[in-house]
Formats: sequence, structure tokens, C-alpha cells
Amino acid sequence: MDENQANNDRNVIKVLLVEDSAFDAELVNSVLSLAVAVKFENTHVDSLGAAVDILNQQRFDAVLLDMFLPDSKGIDTIKSVKKLSGDSPVVILSAAKDTELAVQALKEGADDFLVKGQTKLSNLPRVIRYAIERMRIKLELAEARKEAEEATKLKDKFVSLVAHDLKSPFAAILGLLSIIDEDKENPVHPYHKELIGNILESARRQTGMINELLNISRLQTGQMTLEKRFMDAQIIAHSAISGAQYLADKKGVVLRNDVKPGSRIYADLDLYLEVLKNLITNSVKFTNRGDEVRLYTPDADKTSIIVEDTGVGIPEKILPKLFKHEVKTSTPGTNGEKGTGLGLPFCHEIMAAHGGSISVESVEGKGAVFCVKLPDVKPKVLLVDDDVSIQRLIKSFLKGIDIDIVVLDNGRKAIDFLENNTCHLVLLDLIMPELDGFQTLEHMRSVYATKNIPVIIISVDKNIETRDKVFQLGANDFVNKPILKEDFIPRMRRFIC
Repeated sequence: MDENQANNDRNVIKVLLVEDSAFDAELVNSVLSLAVAVKFENTHVDSLGAAVDILNQQRFDAVLLDMFLPDSKGIDTIKSVKKLSGDSPVVILSAAKDTELAVQALKEGADDFLVKGQTKLSNLPRVIRYAIERMRIKLELAEARKEAEEATKLKDKFVSLVAHDLKSPFAAILGLLSIIDEDKENPVHPYHKELIGNILESARRQTGMINELLNISRLQTGQMTLEKRFMDAQIIAHSAISGAQYLADKKGVVLRNDVKPGSRIYADLDLYLEVLKNLITNSVKFTNRGDEVRLYTPDADKTSIIVEDTGVGIPEKILPKLFKHEVKTSTPGTNGEKGTGLGLPFCHEIMAAHGGSISVESVEGKGAVFCVKLPDVKPKVLLVDDDVSIQRLIKSFLKGIDIDIVVLDNGRKAIDFLENNTCHLVLLDLIMPELDGFQTLEHMRSVYATKNIPVIIISVDKNIETRDKVFQLGANDFVNKPILKEDFIPRMRRFIC
């Protein structure tokens, strides 16, 4: 093919016209034949079946489609054509003057919607060319996004590999230096001991940075999975404060836990605790003797925890950059404490992985206020028992507790339900028709999606062998019938607060 022929081919737009009205088809062909800038090569069919056949055999630059054909009508026509048109835009030509239909057509993938009798057909060549150009841009953007995502994955993998490879030598350095530093039989010169102490501090800080880099990378690449469960936020806040108490006492800073008791959150315990510890430690770092760090739950948002301090605050120019791991914002604390600058970005990644958020407000000289917010998740409990009286009893026990309960009467229905629904706790009878509790529990623990859902067995069987068997199968607790409310509710609250 010579260059002129190639240029001619690029100026030919191949159009498939799907139209059952011979008059309308002839009109469209006449309009397109008068186009000046490009040449239109039209193929006309009058049914969906014929359109499907020809689309299976060749590609067109655009499709002009009447939605109402002898063998297909409405949105189903668009769906059928879009499956086969690939990256070719579909422009609707319809006599229907229904705005809702037009919106639905565009949602289903149509690139434009023209109403017969209301649209100037002389504009049709331009409409087709614009639709083709929009599709080209859309495909280029999709390809650019894919390349950017691949580049990000490659970068994250590189960071993870480098950080992992650095851990071993740093661990060896720390170990050997610690042996020298703590050697009582062959003590080093006091001057050298001081140098070794400085080296140890730097190496530990560097190791901490490596660990934070690894954790950020694992979260971004999905290698670190969340094991969420319901927790009492006040207890978690107390645990986080305990971890920072020594540092606070050393600086003369007061730590207060004003989180409301019974504040229920749904999160990965270790990772969420890491966020609170990081924020508290960070607040202590930028406070002075007599200052205060306070944790509390805002009145209007029971799934958030505020970490507020009365310290030196954060410069306004740094605030927008605090959670970006690619920007170093770490500054020395009030006693010269140093940090890696990766703690807050790590907290941001953790909260994002939870579907939550972290935000900050600060006025320099007046302290800082960090807010960590989690999605509000309502516990869903699945009760599987064929005894109607037990169903009624447990539902009465749970009345007034902020949970959703689903009741089923056999294990087969429970497995089908769990395949398509989220559940946070299963209350499971052992003796049931179709599929008993033993088989249901065994199946749950063999499937990835349900293997970690807590299961409380409820049974009249008091044999120790039965208890041993269900615990070996993976049960989390065992309650005997008749059920006592004062015994049952605390057991259940272990899993859903």
C-alpha cells in the first residue's frame, strides 16, 4: 500500500447503520454522502440479528443505532450492540422523546442520543466524528491510567524489596553493637561507649524507618490484610496511652482518656492501635512540661477519636504535606526528639485501608487536633437454629442492642446466605435438618471468606466430647441450652461489643 492510499484510508469512516425504516436509512445515507472533510462508508442492516452477525465479522468506526427494531426494543438493543461494538462509539437515532430513556441509554454505554425530527441531520457527520474522537481520548486515558498504576506497583515493589534487604544488615549491626555496649567483662572506653550509643540510636531510628516503609508498601500492594473486629474504643485508647505513658511522664506531659465507654468501632486491632500510638507519641514529642494530650470521642460522631494536645502546634505550610510519604515533614520535638517522617503517612495509609480518614487542624503555638474516623458499621448476627422458641428467645435477648439479626433454620441456608452477605457473628445450633451445625462449621472454616467469622455454638448437648469436637472444628465459644441471658450476652459482646 502506497502513502497516498494509506492517507485515503485514514479519511474513510466506516459506519454501521442499524435502522428498520428504509426512508430514515436512505436519509442518513444521503446526509453522510455529502460530507466534505471525510468520506463515510456506510453499511445498512434492518434488524438486531443482522447487526450481531456483521459485528461478529468486522469492525466499524461507529454505529448508528435505532433502539426499536423488529427483533429487539429499547435498552436491550443497546446492551446487545455494545457487547460487540468494542471501542467503536454507538450513537442512538430514535423517534422516542423520552428524557429518562435517553439518560438510561447513555448509562448503558451509548455515546450520544439523537431524536429523529428534532436533530439537524446535517450535523450528523460532526456528531459521528466527535463521538469517535471522544472514544479515542477515553481509550488513551484508560491506557495512561493503566500504565501509571503499573508504574506505581513497580515502585511499591521496589521500595518493599529494598527495605526488606536493608533489614538484615541493620539487625546484625544493632545486635553486634548491643553486645559491645553491654559487655561488662570487656568494657569500652567511656568516650567510645558514648559514640556507640549514638550509633545505636541512629541505627534503631533507621530500622524504624525501614519497618514503616515496609508497612506502607504492604498496605499499598495489598500484602497486608486487615483482620477487622468490633472493639470498645475506650479500651483501645487506654492501651495506646499506656504505650506512651513512660515518654509522657519523662517530659511531664499529662495523658487523658476521655473516650466514652462502650464506643464501638470496627477495625484491625493492631493497625488501629498503631495509629493511636503514633498520634499520641507525636503529640508528646511536640509538647512541654505541664502540657496535656487528650483523647476523646466527639458528640456527633461515635466512630471517631480525637487526639488533641496543647503543645507548640504545626506550621501552616506543613499541614497539607503531613500525610504524604514522598514529602519529608519531620522536625525535631521540643526536647530535640527525632523522627522518621513516615509515621503520619503510615497512619494515613492504615485509615485509608479501613475506608476511613485522618485529618488535622492546628494553630501554631496553640497545639494540634488530629481526628481519626472509621466507617460506622452495624454488627450483623446470623442465628441458625430450627427451634422457633429458641429463635424468639434470642431475639428477645438482643432487643435494644444496636445490631441486625438474620434468622435461618438450617445450615444449608446459612452457607448460601454467607456466600453473598457480610456477617460478623454466627450463633449456630448443632442438630438441624439438611445440614447440621458440625458440617456448617466445617464448611465455614474451609472457605476463605468465612473462616474468621466468630461462631458461638448453641446446643442441648452437654457432652465434653461434643465441646472438644466443635472447638477442634474452629468454634469460638459454646453455650448450653437452656440459655441464660446474663451468661449469653457477655459472651456475645466479646465479638460485637
